Amino acid sequence: MQLYLHNYRGFVSAAGAHLILPTWNHLWFVAYLWVYTLVLGALALALGGRFDAWSARVADLLIGWKLIVLPAALLALARVLLQPHFPQTNALFGDWYNHALYFSLFLLGAMLACQRPAWARFDAGRWYGLGLALACWALLKICYSLPDGLVPEQVWTWLNPLHRTVYGLCQWSAIVAAIGFAHRHLDVDNARRRYLAQAVFPVYIVHQTLIVSMAHALKPVRFAPGIEAIVLVVLTLTASFAIFEVVRRCPPLQPLFGLGKAGVDAVNHEQRARARAA
Repeated sequence: MQLYLHNYRGFVSAAGAHLILPTWNHLWFVAYLWVYTLVLGALALALGGRFDAWSARVADLLIGWKLIVLPAALLALARVLLQPHFPQTNALFGDWYNHALYFSLFLLGAMLACQRPAWARFDAGRWYGLGLALACWALLKICYSLPDGLVPEQVWTWLNPLHRTVYGLCQWSAIVAAIGFAHRHLDVDNARRRYLAQAVFPVYIVHQTLIVSMAHALKPVRFAPGIEAIVLVVLTLTASFAIFEVVRRCPPLQPLFGLGKAGVDAVNHEQRARARAA
């Protein structure tokens, strides 16, 4: 631990900057979500019924082509105007480009969550979203794969806003496609979905630590890369769900893994009912 906190100087950038330790690794976004949730709660409390009214107006606005173009334009503007001046750090404080990006989508999601007609529009636009996302992704891959020096620096400077716009369009189009296909094929509720919904955050929290620990423990075995990958995936899933089973049965641990008591109780009740029926 002392090595990790004070002496390790890995992950050095080309400029000589070191990774700041300790760091929150793959859990960086939890701090963002916590702050955004507090802000959203304050907004909803301050606005009262107006928040629902504004949410309905936003949902009514996102019709037809505007479902894709307006949010994509917001992401593109953030990328063009803010990213050059505020490079992303995932450090919460001073990470203004990321906040403009993430909080905008967080707020949009909160406003649309209870607007059922809006979800049907995502369904209708799912193929358009998928096509645009794939087209933008292909353009970006071509751009990134060009040899250095092939395109003059001045041309890159001129094309940079267009590149950032295509990136923003790719981001939002993929989201439209994902939501649309999910609404079409997965808009159902059952005990299995509720169980997995409870498991997803605890599994996410522990999976990285498990992967790193088990990969280190397996080094002496010298598995072939493909075999090692399969073994790690199976072990990680098994251990992650085993930990989840412990957590959901231990109330003091539940808040540490993002589990609400009501949801856990419902899942536990369903599982006990199925066990009795069997």
